[in-house]
Formats: sequence, C-alpha cells, structure tokens
Amino acid sequence: MREHFLVFSYGKDEHVPIFSCVGSNLKTRNVCKCETQLVDNTDPLMIVSKKTTMDGKEINMKIIYNYTDDCARFKEGTLSIDGKEYPISMCATFSSLQIEEWCYDNIDVVRLPDNIF
Repeated sequence: MREHFLVFSYGKDEHVPIFSCVGSNLKTRNVCKCETQLVDNTDPLMIVSKKTTMDGKEINMKIIYNYTDDCARFKEGTLSIDGKEYPISMCATFSSLQIEEWCYDNIDVVRLPDNIF
C-alpha cells in the first residue's frame, strides 16, 4: 500500500495537464491524501484500488490500466461514494505538479464527468 496525494478534476475549466500544469486550473480544495494498493496484475491489465476521504465521505476507486512495454496507460475506472458509482474518465500520475500556490510530488489527477461532491 502506498500513500500519496490525489486531486479530483471535474470543472469545465479544469483539465488534466498534458505538460507540467500548463493551464490545468486544478483546485487545492480538491486535493486529498490517498492510499493506493495493487489488486491484480494479470498481463496486460493492472488493477489498482484507491481509497480516500473527502468532506467526511469515504471514497473508493477502482482503476484499470493497460500495462505494456513497462508503461501503464489508463483504460477505465469507477468511483464509489455514498453507495453510488460514477465513471472516471481519466487518471494520470505526475512526479511533480503545481496546483494554485502549492507544488505536490507523486500526485494522481482523477478526472470525473461532473462534481459529485
């Protein structure tokens, strides 16, 4: 199990950065600590579980990656909160990322279609 930072992205003006935070407009209020655990690693898929708490609510995520050539690429994912399940449209990991006035190392960006909070 690995603990690290995670930021949720869902606003129309927020984007998963293509380059190191150029125009992402991510919000510090959507940053939280997250625990990630490898669930299954059956070639070519890798499944991880992510758990966090935000605004007093427990959030569980299941992320599936295609793992080829020593590179994991997001395939699909779901997020569960308050007994409801939502699709994750993108998940990316950054070694360093500027969000507003703070810089975070080893942070995941999880893109949701809407604000579920």
